[in-house]
Amino acid sequence: MSTFNKFRIVLTGTVCLLIYFIPYFLLGEGASIRVFDNLDGEILYKIHASRKAYWLNYQAVIPEIMNGLPRFCITSGLNYTTLIFALFPPFIAYLVNDFTVRLIGFVGAYILLSKHVISGGGVLLLC
Repeated sequence: MSTFNKFRIVLTGTVCLLIYFIPYFLLGEGASIRVFDNLDGEILYKIHASRKAYWLNYQAVIPEIMNGLPRFCITSGLNYTTLIFALFPPFIAYLVNDFTVRLIGFVGAYILLSKHVISGGGVLLLC
């Protein structure tokens, strides 16, 4: 596959990803987020664990969750998602995490299809 075709595939994927996130850019926090079974508890745990110096303090008790959940019952503080929620407000952190997951998925699909499934130019249609 030529370099121009690879560039075209990456450019098309990037444009599609940006089109997907346009409503979030335009509407801001007024946009509705499509929930795929991840806002029920895990995001709240990340928000509370990343605030108020609970990030790496595993002996702490978080009083907002279940009337005092010990910090060691929640996922590790040395996690990409927890770091994102510590750096940004919750809405922005969720969008950065969603963008990262979709970008890694596109790159993974591109590499898989270009190396193992399709050797011609049809990889653009499948990505």
